[in-house]
Amino acid sequence: MAKIGEGDSRWIVEHRDDGANVNSWHWSEKDITLWAKTRVKELLVGNIKVKGAPGEAEVKSLIKVDGDATVYNRKGGLKTVYDLTITGKWEGNDGSEEVTKGEFKLEVFDEDPEIFITVEYGTKNDRAFKQLMEKEGIPLIHAQMEIFAGEVKHGGDLKLETPDEGTEIPKEALKPAEPLPSTATSKQKTTTSVKSLNHDLRIEDQFRTSPSELYLAFTDERRVKGYTGQNCEISTEEKGAFMLCNGLVRGTQIKLERGKRIQQKWRMEKWNAGTYSDVRMEFSEDEDGLAKLVLTQTGIPAEHRYETEEHWRRVILERMKVVLGIGTARYI
Repeated sequence: MAKIGEGDSRWIVEHRDDGANVNSWHWSEKDITLWAKTRVKELLVGNIKVKGAPGEAEVKSLIKVDGDATVYNRKGGLKTVYDLTITGKWEGNDGSEEVTKGEFKLEVFDEDPEIFITVEYGTKNDRAFKQLMEKEGIPLIHAQMEIFAGEVKHGGDLKLETPDEGTEIPKEALKPAEPLPSTATSKQKTTTSVKSLNHDLRIEDQFRTSPSELYLAFTDERRVKGYTGQNCEISTEEKGAFMLCNGLVRGTQIKLERGKRIQQKWRMEKWNAGTYSDVRMEFSEDEDGLAKLVLTQTGIPAEHRYETEEHWRRVILERMKVVLGIGTARYI
């Protein structure tokens, strides 16, 4: 190991007065939510038109698009995290003055979203138009979302600092990553059980890293800020306090054993005062050399059980895999 002041200057990242991120070496990120919401509207409204026995149906408008999308750039490579909930309106026309109306909804966080079609019953062809949208409309929506996912992989309207002209970037960094696996095919397992008025949660998942590094993904402030995109304060001492996601989650470290386990008293800010759950994370290595996480949480208030599970799955585990690059599949 070279002493301070020694070593090959080609491998030393020096401070620059101009703040330039030369060759995209340093971590940078950009919120592309506005672009994503605008692009989704462009792809769906006016582009989903189908014909069938009852007549013609098409997507007419979007009611709202909730969620966010962020691009991370490091060493010339892009990683993207997006999670959007889209609701919109469609109409069916059989050539008469009677118009059949309905709505559609989808959650977009990969190339294969699950799409739901509903109809306002009361017209003679309401069921027929609903079936037409389900049979012919859904595949068209899927196709448009594949276009969207492809554009997101390449940064959307990305304008982060890029490598200097003539700089060679590894081919692996230019290769588009494969999509997030859908919930149905993911190895992640989640079960929720009822216990009195509270609920318990159990999540099992695998990560392409070591148990010690996975432990740090939950306890190192720099890493947690990186993949959540929000402020945090994390004590690495037992009986120390922690705060995550700009104060959304708070608690106390009960037991900390690097690479083995974490035990916490854990609560969300909106829970009733004095209400805490018990979180236990166990880390081990499976037969494939992957780090295995078994997370159990007991004492979750019944009215917050779905929100709590969503926090772990979307805000913590999925983003951790993508941003830190430790997913068991190649994530977007």
